[in-house]
Amino acid sequence: MAVRKRRGSLLSPRRWLLLAESLVALACARVGLRCMQVAALSATGCRVCAKLRIDSQQISPQQAREAAAWVHRASRLIPGTQCLPQALATQWLVARRGGFCTLHVGVARRDSAFRSHAWATMGDAVLIGGGNAPRLYREILRVEGAAPAARPDTAPAAWSR
Repeated sequence: MAVRKRRGSLLSPRRWLLLAESLVALACARVGLRCMQVAALSATGCRVCAKLRIDSQQISPQQAREAAAWVHRASRLIPGTQCLPQALATQWLVARRGGFCTLHVGVARRDSAFRSHAWATMGDAVLIGGGNAPRLYREILRVEGAAPAARPDTAPAAWSR
């Protein structure tokens, strides 16, 4: 079965991988949020993704935006996937590619209703969650992603015994 884009072209193998990876990350975020706190889930996911790094090179902002776009596309395939699982999945995909992404949760009062929202940033750029989210919501939680570490080519000396 092939997924077709609007103009009829097939997805490349690289894009298939991004879609599959996004779906897995979103599913893990949805399940994880039911049994863990956001900060602990974020840290655990970033640690796992950093160990499963794809490339030893640092991710570019364009690649981070592309990963976030695929998370957004994949979220349409999983019912009930809102902003927080999307922000977590984006943070994990960026960490898997050697990047550093920050998860934000904010609140706002609109028309006497309380609203909350989550978004992910890389530097000053909002990757997912809307570019105006930092202005519309008062941040109440910030979770820094795992700092990118060099991918080890060999096992530590303690493992080789």
